[in-house]
Amino acid sequence: MCKVTDPKSKRTILETSLDRTTNLFMFDIRTLLKPKITVTLLHKRLGHRSKRLLLLWRNQGLIREVPPGLKMTNADHRICDACARAKRQRRSMPKSSLREITKPQKLKHEPKPMKPKIYQNLKLQPPIEDDSMSSDDKSLTVEFNFFRELATVRPMTKDIREVSTDIKGPFATHGRKGEIYYQGFIESDTKYHFPYFMQTKAGALDNTKHLWEMHFLAEGSTVRSYRFDGAQKLVQSALVTYLASKHTKTAYSSPHTPELNSIIERNHRTIFESAHAILPDA
Repeated sequence: MCKVTDPKSKRTILETSLDRTTNLFMFDIRTLLKPKITVTLLHKRLGHRSKRLLLLWRNQGLIREVPPGLKMTNADHRICDACARAKRQRRSMPKSSLREITKPQKLKHEPKPMKPKIYQNLKLQPPIEDDSMSSDDKSLTVEFNFFRELATVRPMTKDIREVSTDIKGPFATHGRKGEIYYQGFIESDTKYHFPYFMQTKAGALDNTKHLWEMHFLAEGSTVRSYRFDGAQKLVQSALVTYLASKHTKTAYSSPHTPELNSIIERNHRTIFESAHAILPDA
């Protein structure tokens, strides 16, 4: 008899006996025991997003696979090592700021404590049948609320205020067709994201035409402003002329000022920090 146990929880994961014909221990992965669902496990599976944010999405009905009775435990409050390594930022602290911090601050008035949001009588989507679920959890009914419709349905906006874009790359790992650059488009109001992958930066013009023809114009939407940084492939005259023909103004930020194009920059930072946190924890 051969058993495979989890070194942390000491639980038996796989169990099998010796096959006399091959003299091998043959494991059937279909008999693999399901791990216990915790907030930390969901945090690792869903791209190392905020643990409290995952529970908030669960309460709003945006995540369907999370048990309704799941709560934060003492183990879930610990700092994730992968997040600490991937999301940390090195910044020097000037001496003037240190002096201001050490000085005792005088408050004119005491700040009022913030009241937490309490969700009452909220019916959630029950998760997949599990042996660990109680009868109360299985008896919950399904309610398609506003948050779920907002997350699953593409917003059909006729007048789009602004679309931001930026290019990342080149990457060391190539795509299936040799793509080494990534270009993202994001709507400023709805934060809806359109990803494109390309072999060279020259594909930025084709990506923009495809987005306008297949999405915005097909829906009858009009984009008022198109924002990007001062990259050479994004300021080309052919792209500006094409957008002008679609009644879209172009605006680009000054060099070394990514904060002026903050919406797409923040989106890229979230995506790449999640990927960097997943790699060491894989």
